[in-house]
Amino acid sequence: MPEDEFIHPRVASRAACRIEKLRAAALRLEAHHQELLGMIDPMMRESARNLVHYLAVRSYDIRGLQSDLAQMGLSSLGRMEAHALASLDIVIAVLSMMRRLPFSTVQPDRAPVSMADGPPYWSVTPALFSDHPPQNTRHASWSPCHPKRHAIPS
Repeated sequence: MPEDEFIHPRVASRAACRIEKLRAAALRLEAHHQELLGMIDPMMRESARNLVHYLAVRSYDIRGLQSDLAQMGLSSLGRMEAHALASLDIVIAVLSMMRRLPFSTVQPDRAPVSMADGPPYWSVTPALFSDHPPQNTRHASWSPCHPKRHAIPS
């Protein structure tokens, strides 16, 4: 089977472009909330940054992207809540390698919570947003807001 029939280069390029846009959106939302993030207890700040990144990504409808990623055998980003930016960076790196491109946009040191360490965001979400969190604070779908999802920008 020719390589092009297995993974079409346009699918990989389209997915990489979408993920890079999601990453940029996550960093924009962090910049927008920089003052608020600065008021958070330093012990929870990195998890709060991760939560902001996660909420930024989840504000988009990524079902088409998830389908493309699954078609290529990659993470569909469905369980990225504990390491939002690091998850995006890893998929960008793999897509870059698949396309034989350098992955200069990946900055692993920029991710507030790496894949190897850090408390998952849901461990601090109740402390950040509510005096009365739900009983099951480890349930990742709980969110202080339910933003309307929109398409990934073109």
